[in-house]
Amino acid sequence: MRGNLKNYLLNNNSEITKAIIVNEENYWGNSPVSKKFSYSYEFTVEGKIYREDSRNEKLKIGDSILIEYLNSYPKFSRIMNEK
Repeated sequence: MRGNLKNYLLNNNSEITKAIIVNEENYWGNSPVSKKFSYSYEFTVEGKIYREDSRNEKLKIGDSILIEYLNSYPKFSRIMNEK
């Protein structure tokens, strides 16, 4: 349910900003076996830093990406074109 609400709100009320991929690993499923992970992205809204999992194993530390976020609740964010 949270994913549906998040997508609905972002589809209708999002702001766009730049984010940077940072050195924070997010391991997937049976990660001790597969060792697959993605890095987090970091962005700032009104002086506060937010971090979220990029869920994209191709992105590398230092990459710059565009994200969309909900201005009233920046914790709701996603990489652009992730609808």
